[in-house]
Amino acid sequence: MSSLQDKIKGMYIGAILGDALGRRIEFMSRSQIRKKFPNTEIYLKQFRSARDVTISDETSLLFHSIDYFYEPTGKYEEHLGKIAEKRLENLRRQGFSAKMRNLLFYYKNNPEEPNPYTNNSGSGFVPLALPLVQKFEFEEDLERELYVLMDKTHRSADKVWAFRYFSALHCILRNKPLIWSICEPTLEDIVYDDNLRIALSGNIEAINIIDGSARNILPSALALYIASEMNFIKMLNYTFSQFDSADYDTLFFCTGALIGAGVGYENLPRELIDVVEQKFDVGKIDEYVNKTDLTIEPTSGIDCKATLKSLVCDNNIFDVKKNSQLFDIIPELCLQRGYNSNQPRHNYTLLEHTLRTVESLPKDDYILRLAGLLHDISKPFVRGKRNNNTTYYNHAKCSARMSYDVLTRLGFSEEEKTSVCILIEKHVVNYTAGWSDKAVTRFVRKNGMILERLFKLMEADNSAQLASPEGNYTEFKRRISQLMSY
Repeated sequence: MSSLQDKIKGMYIGAILGDALGRRIEFMSRSQIRKKFPNTEIYLKQFRSARDVTISDETSLLFHSIDYFYEPTGKYEEHLGKIAEKRLENLRRQGFSAKMRNLLFYYKNNPEEPNPYTNNSGSGFVPLALPLVQKFEFEEDLERELYVLMDKTHRSADKVWAFRYFSALHCILRNKPLIWSICEPTLEDIVYDDNLRIALSGNIEAINIIDGSARNILPSALALYIASEMNFIKMLNYTFSQFDSADYDTLFFCTGALIGAGVGYENLPRELIDVVEQKFDVGKIDEYVNKTDLTIEPTSGIDCKATLKSLVCDNNIFDVKKNSQLFDIIPELCLQRGYNSNQPRHNYTLLEHTLRTVESLPKDDYILRLAGLLHDISKPFVRGKRNNNTTYYNHAKCSARMSYDVLTRLGFSEEEKTSVCILIEKHVVNYTAGWSDKAVTRFVRKNGMILERLFKLMEADNSAQLASPEGNYTEFKRRISQLMSY
């Protein structure tokens, strides 16, 4: 199995796993989930030992339609009508909801007429397009076919986000930057679309803007994918803590497809995949995955990982040519050009601040320099206003999440990704002289393994913000040294 075939199979199996996980808690509130499943570990334990693993419209439609999209015969509406030729009880047993059964039966009897039930079933058609993502190598072809499909299945308001979601899947399968699937990387596109900014930053904690209701399934799925760092357990943790309730089977189906495409089938959690594969016949998926003859093309025809390591450790990172190479490898950085952070402590554009931070770090430590390069990558995405002041809510955590996605795309190891991202996540420390000795000790206990690198990043970040830096953490380090000597 080629690497692309592994990612495609991961996309399908990850989607089915997500659907099965979400089916058990569909539309439960946080309090109901916590009462029934006090923590994620208990939930997964019950899932692994469950005698019944049910599926919803999403997986049912995928199983019934995957062959149609590979070898279409007749009109799409006629295909859906043929599904309804099975007895009603069979459709119910196979996971089709009442609203989906109504839609299928309407197409059976009226294949040429507009279907009044599509307005209630837009998200249910998400799985139908998964084979299209695999089928087309070029995004223009995918776009054309998706809009033909969505004209028949999606409400107008859903179409833009549905296309963004499928384009994101297309990019993930081919190791391309997510930002290219969403828009041209210009600040204006990001700033004026709150859901878009939150999805691309993985800022799932901004729950007042993005939620798990049906109208927000697709942006929520993208945000969860980035926030979870392609991990099903983290996905569940974030969902259970951030969503009051959600259409979980659809949300998890969509997020599971993204995670599976990102990590590939071989890297999905085996103990959970076994539950799904024992329950459902996934042989048809193997049959179609093996038909693909597409390949994964490098982002820019160069060894991006090696080139990036060389660039960040170069003495002259401000060189215009080197900047251009950085943008080719990490287009998310394009948003930092000319970006005014609009904060009193920042005298430079965001890009200049970033490069000054890198320049101040040891050039023989590429992990630390990568952390410096990516430490503010989410700022254009999480920018907000509070009391007429510019804010960057959760930017350190979101920068770590985005960086994980970037480094995964570029082929960095899990150890490298973890080392870089933990520094980014921890780099904002609002120390004051008022900290108690216990607070200082707690800080050391939490960050002891990375303390030396973390201080170097914090000091570089601080010196790159101000023309005349006021503080350099000397007092903080003195207190740590004093407390640790006892």
